[in-house]
Amino acid sequence: MSGDNGLLDAGILIVDDRDANVKLLEYLLQGAGYRCVSATHDPYAVCQLHSTHHYDLILLDLQMPGMDGFQVMNALKDMEHGSYAPVMAITVQADYKLRALAAGAQDFIVKPFEAAELLSRVHNMLEVRLKYRQLEKTVNTLQSFALYDALTGLANRRLLLDRLQQSRLASERTRSHCALMFLDIDRFKQLNDTLGHDVGDVLLRQVSQRLLPCVQEGDCVSRFGGDEFVVLLNALGHESAEAEAQARKVANKMLDALSQTYDLNDHAYDSTLSAGVVVFLGDQEPVSDLLRKADLAMYRAKSQGRNIMCLFDQQMLLELQAHETLAVDMRQGLLDEEFVLHCQIQLNAQGRAVGAEAQVLWHHARQGLMSADTFMGLAEESGMVLPLGRWALQAACQQLLAWAQDPQTAALTLAVNIGASQLAQADFADSVASVLAQTGAPAAQLILVLAEGALVNDVEAVILKMNTLRALGVGFCLDDFRVGVPSLAHLKRLPLVQLKIGRHMVQAVLIDESVAVIARAILALGFSLGVPGLAEGISTAAQRHFFVGLGCQVFQGDFFGAAAAPADMLAQYQHKWLGNANTNVNPQVQP
Repeated sequence: MSGDNGLLDAGILIVDDRDANVKLLEYLLQGAGYRCVSATHDPYAVCQLHSTHHYDLILLDLQMPGMDGFQVMNALKDMEHGSYAPVMAITVQADYKLRALAAGAQDFIVKPFEAAELLSRVHNMLEVRLKYRQLEKTVNTLQSFALYDALTGLANRRLLLDRLQQSRLASERTRSHCALMFLDIDRFKQLNDTLGHDVGDVLLRQVSQRLLPCVQEGDCVSRFGGDEFVVLLNALGHESAEAEAQARKVANKMLDALSQTYDLNDHAYDSTLSAGVVVFLGDQEPVSDLLRKADLAMYRAKSQGRNIMCLFDQQMLLELQAHETLAVDMRQGLLDEEFVLHCQIQLNAQGRAVGAEAQVLWHHARQGLMSADTFMGLAEESGMVLPLGRWALQAACQQLLAWAQDPQTAALTLAVNIGASQLAQADFADSVASVLAQTGAPAAQLILVLAEGALVNDVEAVILKMNTLRALGVGFCLDDFRVGVPSLAHLKRLPLVQLKIGRHMVQAVLIDESVAVIARAILALGFSLGVPGLAEGISTAAQRHFFVGLGCQVFQGDFFGAAAAPADMLAQYQHKWLGNANTNVNPQVQP
């Protein structure tokens, strides 16, 4: 409240055992314009009345039978937990003043009093009281900002961690299990990217509203950050199996609630949730470990297809530790030259060797030879994909330089896979040009293989980099191509020399007619744009025959030879198809 109107609406309670005193005070206060004046003759009722109405001022007579004003003030102080008690003491005993102020009265007036003095003191006390209320409201608002998420109104990270600490202590005392749940909205980034962050915020608020009814009083639902929510479940039982069953029940309830269609500013939207749960007992395990375990379980849920709940088990932690150890080993392995370049040969439709695809392998000190499939995901996660990519490009260019020295291999191209994070680097084109210059490799024999997913972000910048390198002679192959409007728009503008049909499609064309139709469409599209097709993963003569019939011009797969060290690749190819290791690398291959 503010201003005189605010003061006149203040709640005032008169406490006096004499009816004449009460009527006098009511007359004076109401005559001064105060609108919310009430009274009681019973000192025992004061605390209950104040608890209900939260008075801004209590005019309290100190001399009453049964329970005097000092006892009332002591009870009020206990109720207010020692904070401000809005009491003005009224008495005929002037020598009670210091005792009354010490007991908690904020002001003191002696009977008989001047009406003007009383009203002035009332006005001053109410001003102080209402300013105190405003300050209290401001403090509560600040505390709310500090402890609650501004977007959803849920507990924030700070409050969640405080509640988690309290739950651990209570669990230790009662020996009742609790559970921590880490929840993540599936594909939330895709929603933000397509419909905008404002719509994403609408989803976050609706998710919050659906989560709250799924838990019991005393549990805590928090927004931990971004699209991550953490839920704390308390008192799940003394047996771990019982606690796990209760946690599963709550998690499945949440999954069901959040899988219902949302209305996002008139956009119908379906969303799912992935949940990781860890059950705990007592306070022996650090909070950070509990959060880490719930997070691990959540990522396991995502890896198993999303929209499910996974309960943490110790094997997850062992796998993570092995993962982290392997990341350290990878960094050291690059320094110790444990990585090697293998190549898989590529043939044209006439059966002549025209090039190869580079594949990176790791001679791990303890685990032996590892294929790229087993460690490239980790390289992406750990930030090693950039130095490893630079190493692969350097090794490939050195191999091209070696081939260039021999007339029989000088015309071979070498394809190197480029990741999205490599392509996103601002100096990507300059770094490739630098490697070519340092090694002296022929740029026209280098082909960089890009997955279509690498073209999703900042397509204009990517095309500029590609054109810069194409001007030097470097070729580009598009992998994982899909027939769609965005794909076609990209395809017409990219300086490509090859369009690759991936191994999964190659393996399916003879058993799924719909896949065969797509393969025909891709090759026909490439042909119309002057971009030859490459079929990867050929494992049978029938597959090769099928793609030859479609006009595919380059072939690769174990049917022609497995990936091997460059010299072994050529020897293997010549031996397998000609039976003569000294024969030219461009023989005919019979269908």
